[in-house]
Amino acid sequence: MADKAKLLQSLPKLAGRRVLIVGDIFLDEYITGQAMRLSREAPIPVLEFAGRRYVPGGAANPSNNIVALGGIAYQVGVIGDDEAGQTH
Repeated sequence: MADKAKLLQSLPKLAGRRVLIVGDIFLDEYITGQAMRLSREAPIPVLEFAGRRYVPGGAANPSNNIVALGGIAYQVGVIGDDEAGQTH
């Protein structure tokens, strides 16, 4: 428990700090819906689509978290020339 308290006390110190993040940059996609039945071809649910959202993944995730905590993130990585790489 002392480690958790120490960590929580250190979070405000991140505000204004510059942090370099190096790594693979992903775009995670989450599809939500209602499972209506099982497929006849395989034991997988057939989804009635309700929504889709994209969130930073891979090394983009800690960069996003650092900014959310008031820090300044410098991201170094490669973005592919594919649909995910062109999504804003």
